[in-house]
Amino acid sequence: MVPIKLVQLSITELYDCGLYACSFAEYVCRGDMDISMSVFHSENLRLRYGALLWNYEKRKIDTDVVSENEDSG
Repeated sequence: MVPIKLVQLSITELYDCGLYACSFAEYVCRGDMDISMSVFHSENLRLRYGALLWNYEKRKIDTDVVSENEDSG
């Protein structure tokens, strides 16, 4: 039997599981199976995904895209 060492996580580390799941899915979709924990920098990933969401919304506004939910009023 191998002993398990419990590590106390900070609040931000505790809630990073979704961030890591999204990053893992992105790597798998690209076919990049050489994944190590050294590539996961949570602060950089938060900034990157925030910028992607901001850019996505800005492009929607710039092109006057209206979703079906907004159109059916």
